[in-house]
Amino acid sequence: MSGWPDNRKPMTTQASAFERADQCLYQAKSDGRNKIVVQDQI
Repeated sequence: MSGWPDNRKPMTTQASAFERADQCLYQAKSDGRNKIVVQDQI
């Protein structure tokens, strides 16, 4: 997982960063094998 400040959706806490990472992970898993999902896609 990578992260950097984004003025549109600031990473205010470690918990919120992991929550967004989880959302991307589950989206990629539901899309099938060998998929990459970035936060802007969900």
